[in-house]
Amino acid sequence: MKKSDMKIAVLGWGSLIPNPRELLINKETPWNDDGPSLPIEYARISRGNRLTLVLYDKAEPISTLWSIMLTNKLDVAKENLRIREGMNSTRQIGFVDLVRDQHSDFSDTKDIAAVTEWARSKSIDAVIWTGLKSNFESKLYEIYGGQRRPVNIENINWFLNKLSSKEFNNVKDYILSTPKSTITGLRMSIESVINNFD
Repeated sequence: MKKSDMKIAVLGWGSLIPNPRELLINKETPWNDDGPSLPIEYARISRGNRLTLVLYDKAEPISTLWSIMLTNKLDVAKENLRIREGMNSTRQIGFVDLVRDQHSDFSDTKDIAAVTEWARSKSIDAVIWTGLKSNFESKLYEIYGGQRRPVNIENINWFLNKLSSKEFNNVKDYILSTPKSTITGLRMSIESVINNFD
């Protein structure tokens, strides 16, 4: 096989699914729901104080979603995902390249193993995903100071109470638009808090 002629899959679990925008996939084809199981949780505070899903090593693995990219060039696929995610660099894009036997060096070894095994089972040559990490504890400390607050429902509730109405609605929209199959350890508790928020 030519290294430029690859079958490339992109993994998703959050806003990428309902809103792929410029992502190079067939937008008329539903995402597949039998992706590799990875530890994912609402553990990142993104732009606009949105609480978003990321790989989080303390979370329980759950099934991800996936789609085939409409490019057979890994560099093009990574750059395309970077643009869609508004990242500064493709160094934040996780990847496994089975043709070259390479992978992103910042990714957890368990995640790499899970993705590699899954890709082999699907006869996929390379896989990419958004590689952003949790910043919940550090971001809350940076913004509000005080004690360190790990990712749990009590601290998420505390955080939600700090938000403006606009910020809260952005968080709510993001969480409620998360694919139904993305049932993280905290999702039901977070939805309950949001739906009963005064």
